[in-house]
Amino acid sequence: AVVSTQSTGEHEILQYAENFRRQFVHLYRDRKPLFLAPPNEFGVEKLVCTTLRPTLLPYKELYDWDGCAQFVSDYLSYMPLECPNELPENLYSPTEVLRRQKGNCFDFSTLLCSLLLGAGYDAYCVCGYATKEVTLMDQSRSQCPLLKKKDEVKEEKGKVKENKYDVKPPR
Repeated sequence: AVVSTQSTGEHEILQYAENFRRQFVHLYRDRKPLFLAPPNEFGVEKLVCTTLRPTLLPYKELYDWDGCAQFVSDYLSYMPLECPNELPENLYSPTEVLRRQKGNCFDFSTLLCSLLLGAGYDAYCVCGYATKEVTLMDQSRSQCPLLKKKDEVKEEKGKVKENKYDVKPPR
């Protein structure tokens, strides 16, 4: 895969994506910008979907989702975004992320998604927002489920969970 240039087809698709982005900004001025075609490590604009490269490495441990996720979490060093509420300036290719052995949440997700696609999974990257505690894996203010009192555990078991999909009587 050529990541240092754009093909003619890519250039045309990028024009469609830019037109869509402009319409989106016009219709939804109060929303955060879309993350459609960030520049890669060479400064070349690439669509997120073309940054994802189905990658099957010659290790049988990476042929299932659990092995892929374990590899990404163990092999890479996490570098938080400078501003956690903003999108990154660049989206590196999975090859570059592997070479650098470090990355932000977007780098992790593109690498994992590429490995999952290579292993035959139907995988997608999704961009959203989470609290600081979630993004930094800070569980210092949450109660450990193993420390719950026995009474609380019995109460939870005794509760009947209402299924929101049950047919309800008319009002």
